[in-house]
Amino acid sequence: MLAGGVVHVLDAEGALRETHTVPGPGERPWWYVPPRRLFWVIGSLYFVQGVVQLAGRGIDEFRFWLGLATVLLGGFYLVMLVVSRRRDRRLLQQEQ
Repeated sequence: MLAGGVVHVLDAEGALRETHTVPGPGERPWWYVPPRRLFWVIGSLYFVQGVVQLAGRGIDEFRFWLGLATVLLGGFYLVMLVVSRRRDRRLLQQEQ
């Protein structure tokens, strides 16, 4: 199933019980992030770390720009998780 395909689940008598479509590796877009709990934690930590670095810094300091980059990176990561999760839900609804 590494290349994708269809999985048929049969009961003891050999009757078809379930059918699942497994997407191939080329069917996911480049921005796809699998929605796992650890990824939500990592994205949240990047965002919070960036906000803490931004606090009390002036625009002329390097740490301000580093904090801004961290906030943008964490925010982008969280948005990609939300978009990926919505895409997964839409694909599941289409299968049913």
